[in-house]
Amino acid sequence: MYKYQLSAFMVCFFSIFSHTTILFSNTDLSGYEYVYALSNQVMLSRALYVAADLELADHLSKPLSLEQLAQKTNSNVVGLRRLLRFLREHGLFVLDEKGMFYNNELSVFLKKGHPNTIRPFLLHDDPTRWNAIGNLGHSVKTGSASFDWLYQDDYFSSLQKDAVLSDRFDEAMTIISQKEDALIAQKVNFAGVVADIGGGKGQLLRCIHDYHQHMITKLILFDLEQVQQNVSVKELSIEQVSGSFFTEIDVKADVFILKRILHDWNDDKALQILQNVALAMDDNSVLYIVDAVVDQCQDKKLILDIDMRLLSIFGGQERSMREFEGLCQLAGLQILTVEELTPISHVIQCCKRVL
Repeated sequence: MYKYQLSAFMVCFFSIFSHTTILFSNTDLSGYEYVYALSNQVMLSRALYVAADLELADHLSKPLSLEQLAQKTNSNVVGLRRLLRFLREHGLFVLDEKGMFYNNELSVFLKKGHPNTIRPFLLHDDPTRWNAIGNLGHSVKTGSASFDWLYQDDYFSSLQKDAVLSDRFDEAMTIISQKEDALIAQKVNFAGVVADIGGGKGQLLRCIHDYHQHMITKLILFDLEQVQQNVSVKELSIEQVSGSFFTEIDVKADVFILKRILHDWNDDKALQILQNVALAMDDNSVLYIVDAVVDQCQDKKLILDIDMRLLSIFGGQERSMREFEGLCQLAGLQILTVEELTPISHVIQCCKRVL
């Protein structure tokens, strides 16, 4: 059995929150104290964002005094001191006896140049996403994305209007996907014509090419034209097809992939996507859905945290096995197998349902 690896951002977060988990398991805590401790974790997420945005870890590649760091980041000395004090309490950064700050084994993950940097993941939670999460109550009451209500636009449409936020989102998805894409390529036997629907910049197809190039006859990258701009995949002979998975998918393939697509959308939209993929498939095609199956996830807390984000930002959701079965049945698809990929993701293999 192939042993999965946690992505870098998960490892970093688990390390940062390890002492908090120990705190919550302390039997001396009253119920009130436990819930109070939970409620206070919201500031840690935002403090990490600010540290990444100010490039603190990059500046502290060499020891600096508080005043030097404040000057480099154009920050208020007192405010910066309080931020660093807070983050040090959670295990990031070091203050020595001479009053100099520098990185430690956790804060280096905030550096731009680190091979396992978490910085893009932190920065893609920009103020618009933060505001949407802050209005989670609207999503709970209505069942729809608070982002749409706040900005009179859906998240993905708004990204296309802001190059900086769009680039940050793409960078975050890249670092999240790096190890996961390799796992998918290793775990699934790809052959023939393979089409990645909503495949973004083609990173997964590159991994599939590396692992299965002798079994592949063609690779197809299907996504919106604006998403595929400046994507260079010619060296791998990847065919680029522009289009939306909400309309006809003009692609013929032996293998179709929907990787972390369905969880961004509500049931009506997810069904529309599945129906369009099913129409593009022939009787011998297979579809691999890469998403979380909530009731089979090892890390329930993390996947349900993501589910809350999906609700408030996209109006999407993580789904149970029963919910996937229902959607696939309505789309004319049959689930063949389900395999664990990571503690929070699975590969669901489907074919067209025989009537």
